[in-house]
Amino acid sequence: MSGKPPTVVIASSSAFLTIALRQILSGAAKVTIVAEARTAASAVAALEGSRVDVAVVDTALLTPEPDNPLVRLIQSRRAPTLLIDPKADVDAPTPLGPGEIVRLSGSDKTGSYDLGPIKAQLASTLARVVETWRQRTQSPAVLLLPRSAPDVRRARRTAEAVVIGVSTGGPMVLTSMLKGLDAPTLPVIIAQHMPADQTASFAAHLALETGLRVVEQGRGALPDIGVISVLRGGADYRFIPKQGERLQLRVTDVPDNPFHPGIDVLLLSAAEHEIAVAVAILTGMGEDGAEGVRALAAQGMSVVAQSPETCAVPGMPTAAMATGGVSEVLGPNAIVERLNGWMRKGSVSMRRTAS
Repeated sequence: MSGKPPTVVIASSSAFLTIALRQILSGAAKVTIVAEARTAASAVAALEGSRVDVAVVDTALLTPEPDNPLVRLIQSRRAPTLLIDPKADVDAPTPLGPGEIVRLSGSDKTGSYDLGPIKAQLASTLARVVETWRQRTQSPAVLLLPRSAPDVRRARRTAEAVVIGVSTGGPMVLTSMLKGLDAPTLPVIIAQHMPADQTASFAAHLALETGLRVVEQGRGALPDIGVISVLRGGADYRFIPKQGERLQLRVTDVPDNPFHPGIDVLLLSAAEHEIAVAVAILTGMGEDGAEGVRALAAQGMSVVAQSPETCAVPGMPTAAMATGGVSEVLGPNAIVERLNGWMRKGSVSMRRTAS
């Protein structure tokens, strides 16, 4: 496998199988195991909206109920999935979703796990599907960059909206943070990587827990000032050139984007149309948001990132920091204070501490 080691999530209800898969992968392949899940729900939490190269899933978790969230996720997942079926005598691709899905089987001759065939196949199969996936995605989706990059030393712009980008660990930290948020005087848009059927209930949960007005937002005009918008999951959104007083969003199709709503898609469209948005990048796996941070920082906008040590998964804030576009790295409580400060002042600018 070329490039950096692939990231893997192992999902199995069996502690024995989880340990065995971990040992096989660690011993036979150079991989980074980013999470281990024991239930369908925890597997979804580890996989949704994150840049995991391969999901290694025990078929025992794929129960036939129509509302099984893991089945739905695999059906929509574009990155590869390896289904581990230790007892069935099946070894063939399964047309379950748009990403390549390979079933690796053991034997049920004795009624117990036979991991020999799986061990023989797992490393080579993993290498093949990762290489195929990377070849498909090495040319990223076309996202328009801003036509110009003003000197940040002279830029000072009035914020038209605040965007909070978050993924793994987001529901917990957002619930805590928003309890300390003043009534917004700017549009606040939350881009939380999440499936389409979960964002409405998540918005309702935030409203109940915080006492703020929180709604699910799809395409169209943003709601009145004072309402926090949670972008509807399962889709990506772009700002469109401003028409009238309210900012507007449209749904966009980004081929092979494995996480929705895409934070980079949203932020880069703001930079493209020179819409001034201040940004907070919170906990999350992967690098979504980093390119948008780079573009908006070049236009003089403030960006704060959650301090890595306070994140459930620090990938997104760390990637944003690596661009050089983050003006402050703060813990969750301090980020709330910064958001409240943006609301009070009504303008934000790039601020750097002299080194």
